[in-house]
Amino acid sequence: MKNTMSAKITAGAYRSNGINIKDNYMINLQIPATFVGTTIVILSSPDGENYAPLYDDNGYPVKIPVAASRSVSLKEHALTLAPVYYVQLQAGTHEIPTNQTADIDIQVSIKR
Repeated sequence: MKNTMSAKITAGAYRSNGINIKDNYMINLQIPATFVGTTIVILSSPDGENYAPLYDDNGYPVKIPVAASRSVSLKEHALTLAPVYYVQLQAGTHEIPTNQTADIDIQVSIKR
């Protein structure tokens, strides 16, 4: 079983491709050196086509503080992410997305 999935954001864009995490737990993000920004938000989808911002049980958007060349734990968001089938990662916040200056590949570590 592959333990990582790739969330790619192309230069000039701020949102990744969708990745199927059904029956898996997202446990970690490996942020590349070329990443621009300090926050990633998660969008979710039941079908891999229609994405919406993911909110926790308290009504807050799932925001992950990040930095270039860092490995970031998703433990704090484990219960919120557990029932999700598809995700996209967005650089920046929902209100202020951050376009990337180069193609980036965020490695998403998963566990069954």
